[in-house]
Amino acid sequence: MSNPEQTINSIAEKIRAATDEQSVIVLIRHKNNSVSMLADGCGHAVANEMLALGIHINMKQYDAKVLAGEAGADAQAIAKEIEAANA
Repeated sequence: MSNPEQTINSIAEKIRAATDEQSVIVLIRHKNNSVSMLADGCGHAVANEMLALGIHINMKQYDAKVLAGEAGADAQAIAKEIEAANA
């Protein structure tokens, strides 16, 4: 069996090779709640750009779920408060 650390460290490289993409970033939340970031095909500046865009995409998707009534109860309550404040 392979070394788990070696497997984790090669994930981004393997995904990039399998998909033939320019750059790949992988975020991993470990069982102890620590987070690792692995990247292949990009330096720090491009990785930061990709992560910033990823946050924007995630928030846009989440906002759409809230507006569609598909988010959790807390999010729906906040959305109603915002709608009431903007009315």
